[in-house]
Amino acid sequence: MANKRYWLYVSGLYLVISILMFALVIYPNIFKYPRVQLRTIQDGVYIGDSHGHYPYMQVEVTIKNHRIIEVKVIRQFETEKYFERAVPEMYRRILKYQSVEVDTVSKATDSSIGILEGVKDALKKGG
Repeated sequence: MANKRYWLYVSGLYLVISILMFALVIYPNIFKYPRVQLRTIQDGVYIGDSHGHYPYMQVEVTIKNHRIIEVKVIRQFETEKYFERAVPEMYRRILKYQSVEVDTVSKATDSSIGILEGVKDALKKGG
């Protein structure tokens, strides 16, 4: 009985560690940025750097009265059809929820992540 309990414990531990490792591989930047607090960010225009599927993306974020009022990608090298799918929906979600904690756009995940990471980087520079 003790042997069975031991193997259940080891199997459970292995499963938990595997899930955590998988999550860190899929979301390597999960701990990179602290949660953004808009109330600490001064009014202004901030530029953040990131990358989507391809290297280098620049995102401009405008803050007024501690609210995100505009998000613009000012430089990118993404595949146009995926990028065009991501942009309007990501802008809408970020502005609606005043957050970078939003879902990515299906079939444009890398471009969506690039936009979110760029906004996070810009907000980090502002606060």
